[in-house]
Amino acid sequence: DPIASNLPMHQKSAKAAEKVRSIAAEKPMQAWKTLQDEFATQRLVWESLLLTRAKGKQEAISKMQADIEGLLMVKSSGDVPRALTMAADVQRATDAMGSCDDILSTTMKSALQDVIKQDGLFEKRQQIAERLD
Repeated sequence: DPIASNLPMHQKSAKAAEKVRSIAAEKPMQAWKTLQDEFATQRLVWESLLLTRAKGKQEAISKMQADIEGLLMVKSSGDVPRALTMAADVQRATDAMGSCDDILSTTMKSALQDVIKQDGLFEKRQQIAERLD
């Protein structure tokens, strides 16, 4: 929602700070939800690949699946910093594989990146909100 332009400056700043805090809280949660949803889809893709053309990649797919399941379990236990470290590890592993589109979908890679990015933006958004107050 836009902030009314006819408000006094201090009220505009307070409203903007409130909006930034809201974004800071919501975006990381949305990113984790997207990652979980995308992982459910990725599992279906892996099942299909293993039945058709990726039989030789079963070990790599199994490891990737276990790694992502692990980070989601750690996140659900409340240890977000550890889950973020694990997400970064998965991201580095996919980068090291090079062209691994049939191991991890583009949207799954994007969801991993967004989880890490949104966490990095949380503190910056909080600082902006403090300046606006």
